[in-house]
Amino acid sequence: MGPLARRGAVFAGFAAATALAAYALHHANLDAWTWFNPDPQGFDQELWAWLTAGAFAATAGTLVAQLGALLFGRYAQRDGAGLPTAVAAGLGLALTQLAVAVPRAVDRLNGKGMAIEMARHGHPFDPALWRQPLVVTAVLAAVVSCLAWSIIGYGIGRRAGSVVHAVLGVLAVLLYVLVQGVFTGAGPWWAPAVLALAPCLAAVLLSRNSATTPAAAGT
Repeated sequence: MGPLARRGAVFAGFAAATALAAYALHHANLDAWTWFNPDPQGFDQELWAWLTAGAFAATAGTLVAQLGALLFGRYAQRDGAGLPTAVAAGLGLALTQLAVAVPRAVDRLNGKGMAIEMARHGHPFDPALWRQPLVVTAVLAAVVSCLAWSIIGYGIGRRAGSVVHAVLGVLAVLLYVLVQGVFTGAGPWWAPAVLALAPCLAAVLLSRNSATTPAAAGT
């Protein structure tokens, strides 16, 4: 098997895992608003619950896509591929997640009932989920984070011989997941993606002075 076919097979495995996670976690993400307010009252809370359900459902499986992007980025560097290959894989995993999660979110949360109820009480409402800024921001944050983690993985691959850098990489992942969990319920959707850019930049800077792993023989 040639290098391109090998990388394609590895990516296909990560993409399959991402698609499966996006499908399997749909219902759990759909009910995510109940974690914060199990009994919303009034228009503002009802709207918040609907938007929260939409943002979570549209990004179901994102953590699996991010982990896949991180691991593929490291694999790509160790296999002799360039950074664009790793970034392309991160984008591919993000799009795979969205291709599965977004249509299901739109189908389940079409907003018709919400629009009727809001109109009855004089509150104009756009029932289109994909035109809601909160949902769009959540989707964009998911894509940016996958791109960032693919670059982080690539940077870790270039420094894989250092135990210190491996530990820092693990700590970055744990910190990201922790902060994402905190901001999911109490902060802006873009916060986790911005956090990912910090270790992303650090990984690139740390790898600049390291020797590039030579391409495998026969590539």
